[in-house]
Amino acid sequence: MTRRDLLRGLGTAAAAGAIVRAAAMDGTAPLISVEVRHLEGALGRPDPNGGVLSHFEAPYVMYSVGVAPVPAAVEAIQGRIAAIRSAAAPWLSRSSYFNFAEGGVEGSSLYPAGAYERLTEIRAELDPDGVFRAKHAID
Repeated sequence: MTRRDLLRGLGTAAAAGAIVRAAAMDGTAPLISVEVRHLEGALGRPDPNGGVLSHFEAPYVMYSVGVAPVPAAVEAIQGRIAAIRSAAAPWLSRSSYFNFAEGGVEGSSLYPAGAYERLTEIRAELDPDGVFRAKHAID
């Protein structure tokens, strides 16, 4: 099980500390890892020729990863991920990030404002019969 979230900022020790404390990676946590990656630079600059998703709207992405070897572990993993997201709530971005996006994720929630709508317009024009498919469909 994996959760990935874009973070609008993480510039203070308090922000990083809140996530580290919630992750509690002390050997008792049901997660394999919690990782924060910096995305700025070229990934953060809008490109007028780069299409609908030319850049990330947030400077960080956070991955929370757990493996559920038995069904009972699912609840523990989901609970810890919820605690991490709660601690990171002041910095969470509205949109998300495709890598590691699992089932049950609504496609529109993966995009920044306006991008999903633009992609549905393009899809309707270029693929009205829905021939092209992807894990996270554009309706």
